[in-house]
Amino acid sequence: QERSECPKNMRQAREKATDACHLEIDEAWRPGLAGLAAGDYLHILYWMHQARRDIVLQKPRHRETPAGVFSLRSPVRPNPVAMALVKVTSIDPAAGIIGIDATDALDRTPLVDIKPYLPSIDHPSGG
Repeated sequence: QERSECPKNMRQAREKATDACHLEIDEAWRPGLAGLAAGDYLHILYWMHQARRDIVLQKPRHRETPAGVFSLRSPVRPNPVAMALVKVTSIDPAAGIIGIDATDALDRTPLVDIKPYLPSIDHPSGG
């Protein structure tokens, strides 16, 4: 998969969603999948290893003026850790495969961590 083929954000990813989106978990970490089920929501953190890391101000198409990297969701950042909220569509703990609804990551993007979405903790109050 080429970078030009990759969705620019999770909204675009969900619009183009395919059944091929999945996370691959190394064998040593597969016991950590216990308790996850289809229908769960997860925060995934991943390393955008092909992103530039030398731009601090950017002029996105949707803004009239440049903005600082920390006010944007762009992959171009000093530390290219990305985060997405995904829905589990299937899970095979023995094979270490978690099917997800969509991703804006390239194939083989390194997965940094998986955390459950917990509405009691993650939903902003009054939001």
